Amino acid sequence: MTALEQVIVEKFHQLDETSKRRVLASLEQEINAPSVKPPHKMMRPEWEAFVNETYGSLADVPIERGAKLPLEIRDEIE
Repeated sequence: MTALEQVIVEKFHQLDETSKRRVLASLEQEINAPSVKPPHKMMRPEWEAFVNETYGSLADVPIERGAKLPLEIRDEIE
């Protein structure tokens, strides 16, 4: 058992019976829920399509750094 699992079990033992039942029911739902792909896996085709559509769209627009602004003058700390 990992350290995290041990902490969870210890915390579980501190709960009253009603709370334990709620936690167990919640865990059962979690275990029996259909697995869902992580968002980054689900969004990959959409992201690839976006990159393919916009690739090079700013290639002819140079990125220029603006003029350096003067440093802020602050009051002395008393």
